[in-house]
Amino acid sequence: MLCGETVATNGMCGTADMTCLSTVAAIDQPDTATKYLWVCPGTNYQLGGRDAFCEAPKSFCDTVKDVPKEECEALLSIYDNNGGDAWDYNTEWGVSPTVCNWYGVVCNDGHVFGLYLYDSVYYSNFGLTGNFEILEGNLDFLDTLYLNYNQLNSFHGAHMSTLKDLTLQSNPLTSFYGTDLGELQYLRLSDNFLTSFSGE
Repeated sequence: MLCGETVATNGMCGTADMTCLSTVAAIDQPDTATKYLWVCPGTNYQLGGRDAFCEAPKSFCDTVKDVPKEECEALLSIYDNNGGDAWDYNTEWGVSPTVCNWYGVVCNDGHVFGLYLYDSVYYSNFGLTGNFEILEGNLDFLDTLYLNYNQLNSFHGAHMSTLKDLTLQSNPLTSFYGTDLGELQYLRLSDNFLTSFSGE
């Protein structure tokens, strides 16, 4: 059972069910961090003994079934750090537990294989901003990445060790760091403003 869910308690809470809630510094373990306990709603009554503890809330990526958790985390890292809420197309991102249905995501054999975050119709600004870098998780099965027609300032190629096809044209990129891209075969960087380049 997860935090926020309820469990029947055979009348111990009256007509209500117990709810899994967080409590800091449980009474019997004052030096521990946040605990999650079964509690009667609106009271301080807690279920005692070994059965008192319930599971901490899961992260969104724990609910995903079609790709590994670390790949979901990598995609959400991109979304959070590159202005995902303002993208022209962000359908299903961080909402659907089926990652392969997120706009621009292509999967193969249970992994993220391609990522196409650009406007392929009007070839105008798609909406990615800032510095492109995976700060959590990895996309170690990613083969193709298209980020053209955005507003990215820099690109860092860590955590994409199998990437073979990378398009970054028509960004205001000033720096490119691709030393981790040992499998890269195609790189498109036209229409940028590069002043710093670390080769693949």
